[in-house]
Amino acid sequence: EATNFQDACPNGSLVIGYEESTDSNEVAQLQTMCGTPSVSADGSTMLVTPGATLILRGGITAPLVSSICPANQVVVGFDGRAVALLDQLSVRCAPVTISGQTLTVGSITNLAPLGGNGGQPFARTDCGSGMVAVGTNVALRNWVSGFGLVCASLGVK
Repeated sequence: EATNFQDACPNGSLVIGYEESTDSNEVAQLQTMCGTPSVSADGSTMLVTPGATLILRGGITAPLVSSICPANQVVVGFDGRAVALLDQLSVRCAPVTISGQTLTVGSITNLAPLGGNGGQPFARTDCGSGMVAVGTNVALRNWVSGFGLVCASLGVK
């Protein structure tokens, strides 16, 4: 049976990516990386500086590989492959622009997938319009067996 965890970035922080370890077929460990948002000098863009690193989840030790969004982008979705375990994870990132009081998620960047090619592809899952990731849901059975994002509206500080 899986053990479920919800790893939330500190209040006001956003998910900027993950440290992952994989064996040849599955995601063995997963660690959420958070970033702290601020506003650019001209007020048009949300800047993100690396912040908290949350607890490493998973019981199978392997070298960690970074899957971090490009500078000043945050996690907005993911896709991958799975059957009983999470075989592959590909993170989706986007910048955030500011116009007056309106925050808008920009064009999405798909990071290279980490993990194996086993399992079946699952549907791309995005946070939704005007939302970004603020945490991660992880299910474990030694390896990572489930993954999801905790999303929040950009209007929430």
